[in-house]
Amino acid sequence: MLTSRDLAKIAGVSQITVSRALNNSPLVKNETRQLILQLARENNFELNSFAQTLRTNKTGSIGLLLPGHFTHTSQNLYSTSLFSFLQEELSSTGYNIIPTTNKYIENERSHIEIMLAKKRIDGLIINRENISDRVFELLELNHIPCVFITQGKPDTRIKYSVRLDQYQAGYIVGEYFARKRFKKIIAILGPKESPTPVDRQSGLIDALRNSSMDISNLHIVNGDYAYESGYGLTIENINYFQKAQAVYYQSDSSAIGGIKALHENKINLKKLDIVTGDGTMITEWFSPSLTTVKAPADRIAKEVVQLILKLLQCKETKVEATHIIIQPSLFIRESTN
Repeated sequence: MLTSRDLAKIAGVSQITVSRALNNSPLVKNETRQLILQLARENNFELNSFAQTLRTNKTGSIGLLLPGHFTHTSQNLYSTSLFSFLQEELSSTGYNIIPTTNKYIENERSHIEIMLAKKRIDGLIINRENISDRVFELLELNHIPCVFITQGKPDTRIKYSVRLDQYQAGYIVGEYFARKRFKKIIAILGPKESPTPVDRQSGLIDALRNSSMDISNLHIVNGDYAYESGYGLTIENINYFQKAQAVYYQSDSSAIGGIKALHENKINLKKLDIVTGDGTMITEWFSPSLTTVKAPADRIAKEVVQLILKLLQCKETKVEATHIIIQPSLFIRESTN
């Protein structure tokens, strides 16, 4: 019987690319998907794969619903890093991971609704705050175990989740700025309507206030998490940057865009402390290396995979609601004086 590994060798692609293509993932180029589907038909792969699913009642795949703000791997460094760690954790378990979006494609059904309705996955990891009532219904109807990676306090309907303590992520930045007695601080945060920047802003402000700091000169700007956002917001607020002593970029991508804008406007980085909020590997590789709040994607991935595997193994028995909170930490590097 032809396996997905065999099909990957024939197509000259990775096994995960084959899985994505067969499950209509938006992360596979159309020409690559068409090639894999053609080879699958020629080698009767789809029929064999379907027959195997009928025999075992398992697909061997776990879905990953990407964040709503996910646009491209190069613009979403943290989500990409988290996906890599999830894939690594699952690699030895016999499960493939299939990333997908909530994009609507046919008959007003989204990618994830189609995957659930057609039972293309055994479990689901959701890396976003909210899903539609229809997705909740399909999860329950098809008895598909689900673990959320949430940013804020989870919805009451969510029974299993792993999240970073976003309030503490902001608080430790505020503590650091307070220790250095900075008076003029700028924070470039994510969207106002998202719980993550709200919690980080609260933590930042509380830490400054608890240290008897005057927050009247704290300048907060909201955008998104992309490189372009960091660049544009820095340009728009360049007059403030000329006087600022410290800046906190919530995402690593926006920080890199912001630093480019600062260079172009001849802002002396040696006189400006820069702190970022993701802690992806690029913060260490960048020059100057960036002081960052480490949001440990590897630890989050490990906890998520352990939890989803537990749910899959205990599918016939009830598992108590589980909500795991991961604590961040601050790594001091060259971008702070």
